[in-house]
Amino acid sequence: IPCVVIGKGRGYAEKVKIFITENKLENYFIFLENIANSELPEFYKNATAFIYPSLYEGFGIPILEAMASGCPVITSHMSSMPEVAGEAALYFYPYHAHLIAEKIIQVTEDSDLRNEMIKKGFLQSELFVAKKNTEQVMQIYKSLVVK
Repeated sequence: IPCVVIGKGRGYAEKVKIFITENKLENYFIFLENIANSELPEFYKNATAFIYPSLYEGFGIPILEAMASGCPVITSHMSSMPEVAGEAALYFYPYHAHLIAEKIIQVTEDSDLRNEMIKKGFLQSELFVAKKNTEQVMQIYKSLVVK
């Protein structure tokens, strides 16, 4: 299974590419830097899983994007990821690559688990859409009361 990496990356991108080259892993990675946001759902939909080893996120929007697109999410248990992904994702400790690999193997080998994660992911992503809509309605009410 190739690992598709989307985005320009920040300071770490060059280090990752050097590591991949030094370890002769180029055949396992595809780097795509200029993908339009409108194209992302298709990538998520066709992915075996969305792997998100982030150490810190303000919110974790890519998790919800993946879930809303029908892609199982495997993410670190750090920062806001558990709050965003809830029970719809598999979690790992991000400092140990073998733990990430174990979760990827689980999703690729257990189709029942994968399908359950997709269902839960749709539901989890809808919770945040509903929450956002509720917040927007409340803002409108508050603005009307102030006037």
